[in-house]
Amino acid sequence: MSSNKGFILAIISFALFSNCKPNDNAGLVFTFPKENVSDYVSSIELKEGEPLLITLDSSISLLNQSFQVTEEQGIEFLTILNTFNNSLYKYKLETGALESRIQFEIEGDNGIGNPSNMGHYYHNNDSIFLSNHWEKKIYLVNSNGEIITTYNLVEPNNEFQFFTMTTPNSQMAIVRGNLIIPVQGIANSMKNSAYVCSINLKTKRANWFLEGDPFMDDKFWGPITPYQFMVTYNFEDSLLISNMAKSPYLRLHTFDPSEGEITKHVSGSQFVSELISFAKINPDKPPMYGLQYKEIASETNRTALFNFIAYDKYNNLYYRQLILPRSPEDYEKGLNGIQLSIIILNANFEKVGEMILPKGKYHPNIFFISKSGLALANLDAYQKNENEIKFDTFIP
Repeated sequence: MSSNKGFILAIISFALFSNCKPNDNAGLVFTFPKENVSDYVSSIELKEGEPLLITLDSSISLLNQSFQVTEEQGIEFLTILNTFNNSLYKYKLETGALESRIQFEIEGDNGIGNPSNMGHYYHNNDSIFLSNHWEKKIYLVNSNGEIITTYNLVEPNNEFQFFTMTTPNSQMAIVRGNLIIPVQGIANSMKNSAYVCSINLKTKRANWFLEGDPFMDDKFWGPITPYQFMVTYNFEDSLLISNMAKSPYLRLHTFDPSEGEITKHVSGSQFVSELISFAKINPDKPPMYGLQYKEIASETNRTALFNFIAYDKYNNLYYRQLILPRSPEDYEKGLNGIQLSIIILNANFEKVGEMILPKGKYHPNIFFISKSGLALANLDAYQKNENEIKFDTFIP
């Protein structure tokens, strides 16, 4: 496998996690209830199962952001959209063997555009949805890489700007004839942001719903990272559950855009008792409120950040991942300095367990749920052997 991938991974990791001096001008905003931190009944423990190994070719790496598990006739497959060579790989999950590969064109009648930051949703072999991060389009393509139709996403209002960012943390889904598309908003206020677009696959009509978390409007949490938006789906109970990186809340919604938020639940960790915001030096000047990006970007990213929320349909459990606070020294290590915790919630969103993982061992954004359990990409194993991805599995 090409050594360039490891070099690129290191460069990107350093850029994302570079260090600078902390800003002390901050105030306490939210203290987690004790039952969400330490005073809870631990009844579920995740135990390590058999690992899943995926054999790679020279062009695939953990930099590919779009991973999805699908099931066909009882057999599980892992699909990976390879943005390096503009193609979709389909692996049999049990054996890790490559099942098929679809090549897409960048230009021409079947061109899908710039593949960087593109995501996918594999519905079946002749119904694959590709989200174009740059052009705000969704392409429906078949197994020959041919475009069947195109869906254009239009901003719901002039104040809200967005881009699609389909990742394992925030996947597309088909619900009742509608394609659900989570997006990442760029707005000064969460109240002006619609973070989910629902497109009717027949009429192509788009409905926007799910405003950003109002909690995020109360204080300034820092640039970009705290506002990352993630979702999971519980199809049995017709629920969409949303999560933002700096919010203590998990927000529950139905699949009907008109119903709005049903309820919300606080979900916390025994390793983080409170969330702290930046003081607004100039409250009348959003989005940075008088603060300088270069001065607070690394401090923002060093704090505790919630990452994915995932529903385990096989065990009726939810897993909320937390990136623990990092020291300046760990921050300089990039991905190798990240330590993760998995908060375990039951069907009523009550905390029933928590598992802390070894520092630097797992990639925070490459995961999936399968019959084998919660699967996490072993970053340590990948850095030693780039010819395969090892997914460690955890089962209750």
